[in-house]
Amino acid sequence: MTRDVRLTWQDRPTAPPEAVGRDFRPWLDWPAREPDLGRVRLMAGDALATADRLLEEGMAGTFDVAFLDPPFGSEADYGRRRSLELDGQKVDLKLAAYGDSDGGDLAGYLDLLYPVLARYHALLSAEGSLYLHLDYRRGPYARALLDEIFGADALVNEIIWAYGLGGSSRRRYQRKHDVIYFYAKDPKRRYFEPPHEEATSSMLA
Repeated sequence: MTRDVRLTWQDRPTAPPEAVGRDFRPWLDWPAREPDLGRVRLMAGDALATADRLLEEGMAGTFDVAFLDPPFGSEADYGRRRSLELDGQKVDLKLAAYGDSDGGDLAGYLDLLYPVLARYHALLSAEGSLYLHLDYRRGPYARALLDEIFGADALVNEIIWAYGLGGSSRRRYQRKHDVIYFYAKDPKRRYFEPPHEEATSSMLA
């Protein structure tokens, strides 16, 4: 007999929070250019409120792919600073992006992430797949939540996104990859189209 495994933390909510009062802005709509292609809608707002809006519209079980890229818990400000010279004077500008800071509150992070994952599971079709992009900071906890929501057998791939930018450390091995968790609503019915890329090495060729 298999036993269910569940990630728990202090004061874990017993029910998903309501989206009442959460940020949701008007969306932009583009009609289909061809009869067999659906319209495109760009929505901006709180992830939970956006998912609830889609569920309220009766779109549960209709999405084939969801890609989620939440904050990583990096405690960093990703605004960019630029210096310009105007009329002979140097001007420093900060281009706003977003701040990824929660004060190290892992439990609070999971409180927010769990209902979002659960709602997107509800939005996926029987052939649907979810891709969740994180790194070493919060990834292992998120994977445990995905196992709980989808079932551990629904993990199709743990995709490693390796990169070479940035410096190296003399105190540890380099942190040079992110992780994308690929889960299927129904692993036997999932949609997957193999990528078609030119081979870049003699081994691949």
